Amino acid sequence: MTGAIQDLGWMVIRFVEQLGQLALFAAQILRAIVTPPPRVRLFIDELFNLGVLSLVIICVCGTAVGMVLFNRVDQSRFRRVVFAILFGSGVVLLTRG
Repeated sequence: MTGAIQDLGWMVIRFVEQLGQLALFAAQILRAIVTPPPRVRLFIDELFNLGVLSLVIICVCGTAVGMVLFNRVDQSRFRRVVFAILFGSGVVLLTRG
């Protein structure tokens, strides 16, 4: 008699656990219906627009800065600065590449 009652108790506990899991699953479904999906593609497109499409602006700004430096500094000093920059970047590229 005690074993039958104990078995009945375990069945009730298992039923309540499964009912709770079903309720949690239903809540997750309802939450997924209400919330919009993440827009990963939109994020990637905006990242592309910020990074790649701003390259033209960076090149124009670099050219403008170079022209101002060329006009402000005498040509021999400018050539030394440019050589130092190019040599330094070449060394960095050789060590990392």
